[in-house]
Amino acid sequence: MSMSADGVLEALADPVALLDAQAGLVAANQAFKERFAADGGAPLSAPWLGSAALQDGLSAVCVGGRALLELEASLPVVGVAGLRRFGLRAQRVPGVEPPLTLVVLRDVGELVSLREQLDEVRQQLCQAQKLEAIGRLTGGVAHDFNNMLTSIICFTRFVVDDMAAEDPRRLDLIEVLKSADNAARLTNQMLAFSRRKPLAVVQLGLNEAIASVGRVLRRTLGEHIELVIEPADEPLFVLLDPGQFDQLLFNLAIQAKDAGQHGGTITIRLSKIRVPDSAAASPGD
Repeated sequence: MSMSADGVLEALADPVALLDAQAGLVAANQAFKERFAADGGAPLSAPWLGSAALQDGLSAVCVGGRALLELEASLPVVGVAGLRRFGLRAQRVPGVEPPLTLVVLRDVGELVSLREQLDEVRQQLCQAQKLEAIGRLTGGVAHDFNNMLTSIICFTRFVVDDMAAEDPRRLDLIEVLKSADNAARLTNQMLAFSRRKPLAVVQLGLNEAIASVGRVLRRTLGEHIELVIEPADEPLFVLLDPGQFDQLLFNLAIQAKDAGQHGGTITIRLSKIRVPDSAAASPGD
């Protein structure tokens, strides 16, 4: 190996090596030696060669069985835990005796990392598209269901209006109307969540709203849970979407029910407090 050839190898930034016909290491530049701690004369089974498939491919090029080998390989690198990905190109050097094979490696670890990040972004995008599709489907179903509820409510009210006040069935139909109204509020909340309908923020009377939800809650909680509702001593109003308020009370009550599996009492108490100036929230009632 002449000094001029050594100078050519050292001028290359990528790890470069020359192999003989037996795939023994004839020479290598400093970049190759630093990464793989390889010395001249190292056998084919040196650790830097990695898998048996890579060894077989290099052997085929070195003995003249194939002219070129190009692949990506995971190889152990000095001072690095695990394997690092390299693009490898091995090619016979023409017109040289004894025959030599030039091996050039290019570190693609950063490229692989970029590909992995791109794959992760693609997966997140696909997941977001799936959630968007589910949201559109939910909004469509809620919209159709809301239309059916509107018909149920309207025709039930027609029947109630035509019935005599003393008719015992009238109270049952009134309960149907209340349940349908509650279902309509929940459906409207789903439509608002799917951005197909804006929130209906109104001045909501909390005493009346709690009493209305309480009648449905008692049936939902079951007989082993006692529901106690304590309204405020004075009328209290907030700016809030009624459907959101109902859902809030339902969620809290169901969580309380799950916490008391063996029965108990759930108390919903409404009162006005004064938020001091030192609190995180804005001060006021």
